[in-house]
Amino acid sequence: MIVIPRTPPTVRGLPIVGNMLDLMATPGMRAFLTRAYQQHGPVYQVRALNTVMTVLAGPEANTFVMK
Repeated sequence: MIVIPRTPPTVRGLPIVGNMLDLMATPGMRAFLTRAYQQHGPVYQVRALNTVMTVLAGPEANTFVMK
């Protein structure tokens, strides 16, 4: 039996730079992260320069972490 590990959804971005341009855009990082939270839920991943970052957004994800 092959077990495939579950990973959080990843926000689509450009090759190599990933979501870096979205994170640096004029409306700001907060607008990008809020939009990603609304689309993907409280746990998702973003990429910037081949680095994957897991985001825990919203009260439900932070309550889980603080326990």
